[in-house]
Amino acid sequence: MRAFLQDKLNEFDFALRKKLQISRSSYAEDGFDLDSFLQQRCPDDRTFLEHIIKKYQLDTYLPFLNKTSFLDNLQHLILLDKLTGHLPKIPITRALDIGSKNFAYAASLHQFLKIACQQNTPSLLGIEIDTHRVYKNFYSRKAYADYYTNLLPNTRYLEGDILTIPLEDHFQIIFNFFPFIELSSLKNYRLPKKLFKPKALFTATYNLLAKNGVFIMANTTKNELFLAERLLDELAFHQTFKGAVPPRGLTKNPMYICAYEKH
Repeated sequence: MRAFLQDKLNEFDFALRKKLQISRSSYAEDGFDLDSFLQQRCPDDRTFLEHIIKKYQLDTYLPFLNKTSFLDNLQHLILLDKLTGHLPKIPITRALDIGSKNFAYAASLHQFLKIACQQNTPSLLGIEIDTHRVYKNFYSRKAYADYYTNLLPNTRYLEGDILTIPLEDHFQIIFNFFPFIELSSLKNYRLPKKLFKPKALFTATYNLLAKNGVFIMANTTKNELFLAERLLDELAFHQTFKGAVPPRGLTKNPMYICAYEKH
Protein backbone atom coordinates (compact mmCIF):
# COMPACT_ATOMS: atom_id res chain seq x y z
CA MET A 1 0.00 0.00 0.00
CA ARG A 2 2.83 2.39 0.87
CA ALA A 3 4.49 1.84 -2.53
CA PHE A 4 1.14 2.37 -4.28
CA LEU A 5 0.51 5.66 -2.46
CA GLN A 6 4.04 6.88 -3.16
CA ASP A 7 3.61 6.14 -6.85
CA LYS A 8 0.33 8.05 -6.93
CA LEU A 9 2.07 10.99 -5.21
CA ASN A 10 4.87 10.86 -7.79
CA GLU A 11 2.30 10.78 -10.58
CA PHE A 12 0.51 13.81 -9.11
CA ASP A 13 3.77 15.76 -8.67
CA PHE A 14 4.84 14.97 -12.24
CA ALA A 15 1.53 16.11 -13.69
CA LEU A 16 1.46 19.24 -11.51
CA ARG A 17 4.91 20.54 -12.44
CA LYS A 18 4.17 19.78 -16.09
CA LYS A 19 1.01 21.91 -15.87
CA LEU A 20 2.35 24.80 -13.76
CA GLN A 21 5.79 25.11 -15.45
CA ILE A 22 7.16 27.21 -12.59
CA SER A 23 10.66 28.66 -12.93
CA ARG A 24 12.74 31.75 -12.54
CA SER A 25 14.00 33.13 -15.84
CA SER A 26 17.44 33.90 -17.30
CA TYR A 27 19.59 31.29 -15.59
CA ALA A 28 23.35 31.86 -15.94
CA GLU A 29 26.64 30.56 -14.54
CA ASP A 30 30.15 31.87 -13.87
CA GLY A 31 33.39 29.94 -14.19
CA PHE A 32 35.49 28.39 -11.41
CA ASP A 33 39.14 27.88 -10.46
CA LEU A 34 40.06 24.77 -12.43
CA ASP A 35 43.76 24.95 -11.54
CA SER A 36 42.98 24.82 -7.84
CA PHE A 37 40.69 21.83 -8.36
CA LEU A 38 43.30 19.93 -10.39
CA GLN A 39 46.01 20.57 -7.83
CA GLN A 40 43.91 18.69 -5.27
CA ARG A 41 43.89 15.52 -7.41
CA CYS A 42 46.53 12.79 -7.15
CA PRO A 43 49.27 13.12 -9.82
CA ASP A 44 47.96 10.33 -12.06
CA ASP A 45 44.38 11.61 -12.00
CA ARG A 46 45.53 15.20 -12.53
CA THR A 47 47.59 14.24 -15.58
CA PHE A 48 44.70 12.26 -17.05
CA LEU A 49 42.13 15.00 -16.44
CA GLU A 50 44.42 17.61 -17.99
CA HIS A 51 44.80 15.36 -21.03
CA ILE A 52 41.01 15.03 -21.51
CA ILE A 53 40.45 18.77 -21.05
CA LYS A 54 43.15 19.59 -23.61
CA LYS A 55 42.12 16.90 -26.10
CA TYR A 56 38.49 18.05 -26.21
CA GLN A 57 39.22 21.75 -25.68
CA LEU A 58 36.86 21.79 -22.72
CA ASP A 59 38.64 24.79 -21.18
CA THR A 60 36.87 26.87 -23.86
CA TYR A 61 33.79 26.67 -21.64
CA LEU A 62 35.49 27.58 -18.35
CA PRO A 63 34.13 31.16 -18.28
CA PHE A 64 30.56 29.93 -18.77
CA LEU A 65 30.22 26.87 -16.51
CA ASN A 66 30.33 26.56 -12.75
CA LYS A 67 32.22 23.78 -11.01
CA THR A 68 29.33 21.29 -11.00
CA SER A 69 28.54 21.77 -14.69
CA PHE A 70 32.16 21.77 -15.84
CA LEU A 71 32.95 18.55 -13.97
CA ASP A 72 29.77 16.97 -15.32
CA ASN A 73 31.02 17.67 -18.84
CA LEU A 74 34.45 16.36 -17.93
CA GLN A 75 32.97 13.12 -16.57
CA HIS A 76 30.96 12.59 -19.74
CA LEU A 77 34.05 13.12 -21.88
CA ILE A 78 35.98 10.60 -19.79
CA LEU A 79 33.25 8.08 -20.55
CA LEU A 80 33.04 8.96 -24.24
CA ASP A 81 36.81 8.94 -24.69
CA LYS A 82 36.76 5.16 -24.17
CA LEU A 83 34.90 4.84 -27.49
CA THR A 84 37.73 5.92 -29.78
CA GLY A 85 37.69 3.46 -32.68
CA HIS A 86 34.07 2.45 -32.08
CA LEU A 87 32.28 5.39 -33.68
CA PRO A 88 29.94 5.56 -36.68
CA LYS A 89 31.57 4.86 -40.03
CA ILE A 90 29.03 7.13 -41.72
CA PRO A 91 28.86 10.95 -41.78
CA ILE A 92 27.10 12.35 -38.73
CA THR A 93 24.59 15.09 -39.48
CA ARG A 94 22.09 14.40 -36.67
CA ALA A 95 22.83 13.43 -33.07
CA LEU A 96 20.26 12.66 -30.36
CA ASP A 97 20.56 12.53 -26.58
CA ILE A 98 17.76 10.73 -24.72
CA GLY A 99 16.92 11.60 -21.12
CA SER A 100 18.94 14.82 -21.08
CA LYS A 101 17.87 16.01 -17.60
CA ASN A 102 18.98 19.69 -17.60
CA PHE A 103 21.48 19.06 -20.44
CA ALA A 104 24.37 20.41 -18.38
CA TYR A 105 26.69 18.10 -20.32
CA ALA A 106 25.66 19.35 -23.77
CA ALA A 107 29.10 20.91 -24.33
CA SER A 108 30.78 17.52 -23.84
CA LEU A 109 28.64 15.97 -26.58
CA HIS A 110 29.35 18.91 -28.88
CA GLN A 111 33.12 18.64 -28.33
CA PHE A 112 33.05 14.86 -28.69
CA LEU A 113 31.24 15.09 -32.02
CA LYS A 114 33.58 17.83 -33.19
CA ILE A 115 36.88 16.24 -32.18
CA ALA A 116 36.46 12.47 -31.85
CA CYS A 117 33.90 12.11 -34.63
CA GLN A 118 35.47 14.95 -36.68
CA GLN A 119 32.08 16.52 -37.33
CA ASN A 120 31.98 20.32 -37.09
CA THR A 121 28.31 21.21 -36.93
CA PRO A 122 25.97 18.22 -36.71
CA SER A 123 22.62 19.04 -35.17
CA LEU A 124 22.39 17.94 -31.53
CA LEU A 125 18.99 17.38 -29.95
CA GLY A 126 18.34 16.64 -26.28
CA ILE A 127 15.01 15.08 -25.29
CA GLU A 128 13.76 15.10 -21.68
CA ILE A 129 10.37 14.03 -20.37
CA ASP A 130 10.60 15.96 -17.07
CA THR A 131 11.77 19.43 -18.15
CA HIS A 132 9.81 21.35 -15.51
CA ARG A 133 11.41 19.79 -12.45
CA VAL A 134 12.45 22.74 -10.25
CA TYR A 135 15.67 22.95 -8.22
CA LYS A 136 16.14 24.56 -4.82
CA ASN A 137 17.09 27.85 -6.49
CA PHE A 138 13.66 27.87 -8.23
CA TYR A 139 15.10 27.41 -11.72
CA SER A 140 13.71 24.53 -13.76
CA ARG A 141 15.64 22.01 -15.79
CA LYS A 142 14.45 23.83 -18.89
CA ALA A 143 15.87 27.14 -17.65
CA TYR A 144 19.23 25.46 -17.14
CA ALA A 145 19.06 23.75 -20.53
CA ASP A 146 18.20 26.99 -22.30
CA TYR A 147 21.42 28.47 -20.92
CA TYR A 148 23.61 25.50 -21.90
CA THR A 149 22.19 25.12 -25.41
CA ASN A 150 22.60 28.84 -26.10
CA LEU A 151 26.35 28.34 -25.63
CA LEU A 152 26.44 25.91 -28.56
CA PRO A 153 25.64 26.06 -32.27
CA ASN A 154 22.92 23.92 -33.78
CA THR A 155 21.84 22.52 -30.40
CA ARG A 156 18.27 22.16 -29.12
CA TYR A 157 16.50 20.83 -26.02
CA LEU A 158 12.90 19.63 -26.19
CA GLU A 159 10.32 18.33 -23.77
CA GLY A 160 8.90 14.99 -24.80
CA ASP A 161 8.59 11.25 -24.37
CA ILE A 162 10.92 9.44 -26.76
CA LEU A 163 8.19 6.82 -27.25
CA THR A 164 5.73 9.33 -28.69
CA ILE A 165 7.48 12.55 -29.73
CA PRO A 166 7.45 13.05 -33.51
CA LEU A 167 11.02 13.34 -34.81
CA GLU A 168 12.07 13.93 -38.39
CA ASP A 169 14.34 11.39 -40.07
CA HIS A 170 16.96 9.18 -38.36
CA PHE A 171 20.03 9.93 -36.26
CA GLN A 172 23.53 8.63 -36.97
CA ILE A 173 24.47 8.64 -33.30
CA ILE A 174 22.25 8.38 -30.21
CA PHE A 175 23.38 8.86 -26.60
CA ASN A 176 21.62 7.66 -23.46
CA PHE A 177 23.40 8.32 -20.19
CA PHE A 178 22.14 6.38 -17.18
CA PRO A 179 18.74 5.22 -18.44
CA PHE A 180 16.25 3.84 -15.93
CA ILE A 181 16.90 0.10 -16.19
CA GLU A 182 15.84 -0.65 -12.60
CA LEU A 183 12.52 0.56 -11.19
CA SER A 184 14.22 1.75 -8.00
CA SER A 185 16.24 4.31 -10.00
CA LEU A 186 13.07 5.79 -11.48
CA LYS A 187 11.47 5.96 -8.03
CA ASN A 188 14.54 7.78 -6.68
CA TYR A 189 13.80 10.55 -9.17
CA ARG A 190 10.17 10.69 -7.98
CA LEU A 191 8.77 9.68 -11.34
CA PRO A 192 5.59 7.59 -11.74
CA LYS A 193 5.88 3.87 -12.37
CA LYS A 194 3.97 4.17 -15.64
CA LEU A 195 7.06 5.78 -17.19
CA PHE A 196 9.20 2.72 -16.52
CA LYS A 197 9.46 1.13 -19.98
CA PRO A 198 13.11 0.20 -20.63
CA LYS A 199 12.37 -2.31 -23.39
CA ALA A 200 10.12 0.16 -25.24
CA LEU A 201 12.83 2.81 -24.79
CA PHE A 202 15.44 0.65 -26.51
CA THR A 203 13.02 -0.32 -29.27
CA ALA A 204 12.33 3.36 -29.96
CA THR A 205 16.07 4.01 -29.94
CA TYR A 206 16.64 1.28 -32.50
CA ASN A 207 13.91 2.67 -34.75
CA LEU A 208 15.37 6.20 -34.57
CA LEU A 209 18.93 5.09 -35.33
CA ALA A 210 20.14 5.22 -38.92
CA LYS A 211 21.58 2.10 -40.55
CA ASN A 212 25.22 1.68 -39.49
CA GLY A 213 24.62 4.31 -36.81
CA VAL A 214 25.88 3.92 -33.24
CA PHE A 215 23.98 3.89 -29.94
CA ILE A 216 26.06 4.88 -26.90
CA MET A 217 24.84 3.98 -23.42
CA ALA A 218 26.36 4.62 -20.00
CA ASN A 219 25.38 2.90 -16.74
CA THR A 220 26.24 3.50 -13.11
CA THR A 221 26.31 -0.13 -11.91
CA LYS A 222 27.20 -3.58 -13.26
CA ASN A 223 23.67 -4.79 -12.59
CA GLU A 224 22.13 -1.98 -14.66
CA LEU A 225 24.55 -2.81 -17.45
CA PHE A 226 23.69 -6.52 -17.27
CA LEU A 227 19.94 -5.85 -17.39
CA ALA A 228 20.31 -3.37 -20.25
CA GLU A 229 22.43 -5.82 -22.25
CA ARG A 230 19.76 -8.49 -21.92
CA LEU A 231 17.14 -6.12 -23.34
CA LEU A 232 19.41 -4.91 -26.14
CA ASP A 233 20.29 -8.48 -27.12
CA GLU A 234 16.63 -8.97 -28.03
CA LEU A 235 16.96 -6.27 -30.68
CA ALA A 236 19.17 -6.28 -33.77
CA PHE A 237 21.91 -4.26 -32.07
CA HIS A 238 25.52 -5.40 -32.36
CA GLN A 239 27.71 -4.52 -29.39
CA THR A 240 31.05 -3.12 -30.53
CA PHE A 241 32.46 -1.98 -27.19
CA LYS A 242 31.97 -2.42 -23.45
CA GLY A 243 34.22 -0.99 -20.78
CA ALA A 244 34.50 0.22 -17.21
CA VAL A 245 35.66 3.74 -16.41
CA PRO A 246 37.46 4.39 -13.09
CA PRO A 247 36.34 7.29 -10.86
CA ARG A 248 39.39 9.51 -11.51
CA GLY A 249 38.48 11.54 -8.43
CA LEU A 250 35.15 12.67 -9.90
CA THR A 251 32.81 9.89 -8.79
CA LYS A 252 32.74 7.41 -5.93
CA ASN A 253 32.45 4.29 -8.08
CA PRO A 254 33.35 3.10 -11.58
CA MET A 255 30.91 3.68 -14.43
CA TYR A 256 30.29 1.63 -17.54
CA ILE A 257 29.91 2.57 -21.19
CA CYS A 258 28.87 0.56 -24.26
CA ALA A 259 28.57 1.13 -27.97
CA TYR A 260 26.10 -0.67 -30.23
CA GLU A 261 25.87 -0.58 -34.00
CA LYS A 262 22.73 -1.01 -36.07
CA HIS A 263 23.24 -3.21 -39.13
